[in-house]
Amino acid sequence: MKVNPHLLVILLAVGLLTACSTEDVTKENRLPDSQEEQQAYLEEQLAAITQLAESVTCQDADQWSFTSLGSKACGGPSNYIAYSHSIDVSDFLLKVESYTTATAAYNSKWSIVSDCAVTPAPSSVICVSGKAVLVF
Repeated sequence: MKVNPHLLVILLAVGLLTACSTEDVTKENRLPDSQEEQQAYLEEQLAAITQLAESVTCQDADQWSFTSLGSKACGGPSNYIAYSHSIDVSDFLLKVESYTTATAAYNSKWSIVSDCAVTPAPSSVICVSGKAVLVF
Protein backbone atom coordinates (compact mmCIF):
# COMPACT_ATOMS: atom_id res chain seq x y z
CA MET A 1 0.00 0.00 0.00
CA LYS A 2 1.38 3.36 -1.03
CA VAL A 3 1.10 6.20 1.54
CA ASN A 4 0.55 9.75 0.36
CA PRO A 5 3.65 11.72 1.54
CA HIS A 6 1.56 14.86 2.11
CA LEU A 7 -0.78 12.99 4.41
CA LEU A 8 2.16 11.57 6.31
CA VAL A 9 3.65 15.06 6.84
CA ILE A 10 0.30 16.43 8.03
CA LEU A 11 -0.22 13.58 10.49
CA LEU A 12 3.32 13.96 11.81
CA ALA A 13 2.86 17.73 12.28
CA VAL A 14 -0.45 17.28 14.12
CA GLY A 15 1.11 14.65 16.36
CA LEU A 16 4.06 16.89 17.22
CA LEU A 17 1.86 19.90 17.92
CA THR A 18 -0.41 17.85 20.16
CA ALA A 19 2.52 16.42 22.09
CA CYS A 20 4.16 19.82 22.55
CA SER A 21 1.01 21.60 23.68
CA THR A 22 0.16 18.87 26.18
CA GLU A 23 3.69 18.97 27.60
CA ASP A 24 3.63 22.77 27.92
CA VAL A 25 0.28 22.75 29.74
CA THR A 26 1.46 20.00 32.09
CA LYS A 27 4.69 21.84 32.93
CA GLU A 28 2.85 25.12 33.43
CA ASN A 29 0.27 23.66 35.83
CA ARG A 30 2.56 21.30 37.72
CA LEU A 31 2.89 22.00 41.43
CA PRO A 32 6.15 21.42 43.32
CA ASP A 33 6.54 18.00 44.98
CA SER A 34 6.45 18.64 48.74
CA GLN A 35 3.55 20.09 50.70
CA GLU A 36 5.76 22.92 52.00
CA GLU A 37 6.91 23.83 48.48
CA GLN A 38 3.34 23.76 47.23
CA GLN A 39 2.19 25.99 50.08
CA ALA A 40 4.99 28.46 49.31
CA TYR A 41 4.06 28.38 45.61
CA LEU A 42 0.41 29.14 46.43
CA GLU A 43 1.45 31.99 48.73
CA GLU A 44 3.59 33.47 45.92
CA GLN A 45 0.69 33.21 43.47
CA LEU A 46 -1.68 34.86 45.94
CA ALA A 47 0.81 37.66 46.65
CA ALA A 48 1.17 38.36 42.91
CA ILE A 49 -2.61 38.41 42.43
CA THR A 50 -3.09 40.70 45.44
CA GLN A 51 -0.32 43.04 44.29
CA LEU A 52 -1.89 43.33 40.84
CA ALA A 53 -5.35 43.94 42.31
CA GLU A 54 -4.01 46.62 44.64
CA SER A 55 -1.83 48.30 41.99
CA VAL A 56 -4.60 50.74 41.06
CA THR A 57 -6.01 53.44 43.31
CA CYS A 58 -9.76 53.11 43.71
CA GLN A 59 -11.41 56.40 42.79
CA ASP A 60 -14.58 55.26 40.97
CA ALA A 61 -16.25 52.09 42.24
CA ASP A 62 -18.05 51.71 38.89
CA GLN A 63 -14.64 50.90 37.37
CA TRP A 64 -14.19 47.89 39.66
CA SER A 65 -15.50 44.34 39.79
CA PHE A 66 -14.84 41.33 41.98
CA THR A 67 -14.27 37.62 41.50
CA SER A 68 -14.03 34.52 43.63
CA LEU A 69 -10.55 33.44 44.67
CA GLY A 70 -9.16 30.13 45.87
CA SER A 71 -10.92 26.91 46.73
CA LYS A 72 -12.10 25.61 50.09
CA ALA A 73 -11.50 21.94 50.79
CA CYS A 74 -15.27 21.33 50.95
CA GLY A 75 -15.79 23.24 47.72
CA GLY A 76 -16.61 26.79 46.83
CA PRO A 77 -14.39 29.85 46.92
CA SER A 78 -12.23 30.64 49.92
CA ASN A 79 -12.42 34.38 49.34
CA TYR A 80 -13.26 37.19 46.91
CA ILE A 81 -11.04 39.89 45.47
CA ALA A 82 -11.78 43.26 43.85
CA TYR A 83 -9.99 44.34 40.67
CA SER A 84 -9.94 47.44 38.51
CA HIS A 85 -11.14 47.41 34.90
CA SER A 86 -7.99 49.39 34.04
CA ILE A 87 -5.67 46.39 34.52
CA ASP A 88 -5.32 43.55 32.00
CA VAL A 89 -8.50 41.85 33.21
CA SER A 90 -8.05 38.73 31.07
CA ASP A 91 -4.56 38.14 32.44
CA PHE A 92 -5.71 38.83 36.00
CA LEU A 93 -8.62 36.40 35.76
CA LEU A 94 -6.32 33.72 34.28
CA LYS A 95 -4.01 34.15 37.28
CA VAL A 96 -6.99 33.86 39.63
CA GLU A 97 -8.24 30.75 37.82
CA SER A 98 -4.77 29.17 37.96
CA TYR A 99 -4.51 29.91 41.68
CA THR A 100 -8.00 28.53 42.34
CA THR A 101 -7.23 25.34 40.41
CA ALA A 102 -3.91 24.95 42.23
CA THR A 103 -5.53 25.38 45.65
CA ALA A 104 -8.14 22.76 44.80
CA ALA A 105 -5.37 20.36 43.73
CA TYR A 106 -3.41 21.13 46.90
CA ASN A 107 -6.47 20.50 49.09
CA SER A 108 -7.17 17.21 47.36
CA LYS A 109 -3.58 15.94 47.30
CA TRP A 110 -2.88 16.69 50.96
CA SER A 111 -6.37 15.85 52.30
CA ILE A 112 -6.86 19.37 53.61
CA VAL A 113 -10.01 19.96 55.65
CA SER A 114 -11.92 23.18 56.12
CA ASP A 115 -14.88 24.46 58.09
CA CYS A 116 -17.17 23.94 55.05
CA ALA A 117 -18.86 27.27 55.77
CA VAL A 118 -20.20 28.98 52.66
CA THR A 119 -18.21 32.12 51.92
CA PRO A 120 -20.79 34.79 51.08
CA ALA A 121 -20.38 36.66 47.81
CA PRO A 122 -20.03 40.43 48.00
CA SER A 123 -22.75 42.59 46.55
CA SER A 124 -20.56 45.44 45.34
CA VAL A 125 -17.28 47.33 45.56
CA ILE A 126 -16.82 50.75 47.15
CA CYS A 127 -13.78 53.01 47.32
CA VAL A 128 -12.51 53.95 50.78
CA SER A 129 -9.39 56.14 51.04
CA GLY A 130 -8.20 54.97 47.61
CA LYS A 131 -8.67 51.27 48.31
CA ALA A 132 -11.32 48.94 46.89
CA VAL A 133 -13.49 47.47 49.62
CA LEU A 134 -15.95 44.64 49.09
CA VAL A 135 -19.46 45.17 50.45
CA PHE A 136 -21.22 42.09 51.80
